Amino acid sequence: MSSVDFTEEMKGYVTLGETDFEKGAKQGRKDGTFLMFHLTISTGDIDVFVIDKRKEGVAEGWIECEALGGKLPVEKGIFNLFVESEETGVKNMLYRLFFADGAGNPLTLTGFKVIRDDPGDDLWSDTTTLYTRILKGHVDAAGEKAAGEEAAEIVASGIITIWLKDFAKQLTTFRGHGDGPAEQADAVTRFGKLFMGELWEVYGPHRRRYPADALQPRDEARELRLPEPEVHPVTTSDNVELRLTRYKGGAKGPVILAPGFGTSTLALATETVDTNFPEYLYERGYDVWLLDYRSSPVLPSAATQYTVDDIATRDWPAAIDTVRSSVGVSDVQVVAHCVASMSLNMGLAAGVKGVRSFISSQVALTPKVVPLVRIKAALRLASVLRFIGARTLTTDYHGDMLGDRVLDKAMRLWPTREKCESPVCRRILFMYGEVFRHEQLNEATHQAVHNMFGVANLTFFRHMSKITARGQVMDAQGEDVYLANVGNMTVPITYIHGEFNNFFPPVGTKLTYQLLAKANGPDLYRRLVFPNYAHMDTFLGKNAARDIFPSLHLELERYN
Repeated sequence: MSSVDFTEEMKGYVTLGETDFEKGAKQGRKDGTFLMFHLTISTGDIDVFVIDKRKEGVAEGWIECEALGGKLPVEKGIFNLFVESEETGVKNMLYRLFFADGAGNPLTLTGFKVIRDDPGDDLWSDTTTLYTRILKGHVDAAGEKAAGEEAAEIVASGIITIWLKDFAKQLTTFRGHGDGPAEQADAVTRFGKLFMGELWEVYGPHRRRYPADALQPRDEARELRLPEPEVHPVTTSDNVELRLTRYKGGAKGPVILAPGFGTSTLALATETVDTNFPEYLYERGYDVWLLDYRSSPVLPSAATQYTVDDIATRDWPAAIDTVRSSVGVSDVQVVAHCVASMSLNMGLAAGVKGVRSFISSQVALTPKVVPLVRIKAALRLASVLRFIGARTLTTDYHGDMLGDRVLDKAMRLWPTREKCESPVCRRILFMYGEVFRHEQLNEATHQAVHNMFGVANLTFFRHMSKITARGQVMDAQGEDVYLANVGNMTVPITYIHGEFNNFFPPVGTKLTYQLLAKANGPDLYRRLVFPNYAHMDTFLGKNAARDIFPSLHLELERYN
């Protein structure tokens, strides 16, 4: 059997004869009626504790209150962690300590903490504030509830808290018990995961999934210069539903356009710029297909767990085959950005067929990241968030939610050159990095950015952390299954990059270009770097139709 114990001290004030907690604490402070306890709390068998609805442990130690007789030993103590309340979304921590006063009269200290996400930053106060009563006699929970407060005579009431210095000390007292160091460490880990997971359940940011009509233009927006879209459902080999949206133009192409991770194709077909990329290509005779792969916030799959491998070896083959069969062609052209770009590079190395030419934007086989992103990967933030029970993150911001406010305060401190007063923008900068230069966006696009992003899963981020830490693509298990097969990538590829990409610097695509040129010869590969642009703004920029799109069009024209 393995178990965990820790020591906790709480201190505060009570008033004899008072029944109201707040009044008891206030008057007790004036009168100097100090009360504290020092407890060692044990979970008992951790296997039982984590599944027990009442999360009941044993508390041993002492209570000190001069008004009751000084330092008094606890004869029996019961502790309950995160008990479900009758009120939805509320949990309680419960304490019940049997002891005797200085004259030997039996007493019971009962206390409860209310774990509830109210307006205001209340996580600290909720978890460190104990509403406390002293009852006459040894009164168990069933007896107190049956008798009611009127019958269970109240000796004193007040509030005690964990002081900050005592909390710091408490964190050093967690001990695991079991057969050997591994079992002891596992017990502490399981307790910590339970504790933090319960807090995340109450205080964690709400997650929102975008509705199916998220691609529709806003009422006040301009009309897109595109025909009525054809929506083509796509089913992958693992039965995930994707979406292709076709704007049937001329005979050129067909060309698949795919956005970055965590964004919908709204990032490409936005109406906030004068001419977006699908419009640009449609007006020049292209049959345009927009791909929402499994990370798109318009799809239910966005809230599931998956890796980059799934996008590379499941989403891309399914999408390419759907377009080929629908149009009746043997191959397609592709313009893919960020993770869509990296995953297709991986897919081609893994043997994906049917690509005539490929414009690969910003991220390829050898992604390099700026030091700040390397630090984030080294800290294993995705693993930490998974440890506490989180499975997804979102760029949504809800000012009335504590979790959102706490995250936003932390993100204000995140060192980035792209400072912004928008909480949503700060989340994007933290989760995805410096994905655009503000100076390249018009205000309408800046305001609409939050509609382009959605939920992001932490399994994906763990995979990406491995890739960015090593500086090359690999599968989710860390195996080099892609670079070893670059001989499969014998299709024309043009790598494009923003000069000021402070997320994935240009050296990443440069290394991939050199790697492929060495492996397969230079004739198939080209590389373009665009001055004064960063990452997403190569497609969202207010002047992208002037500065970027003509070059991309020329690259597509080479193979039409």
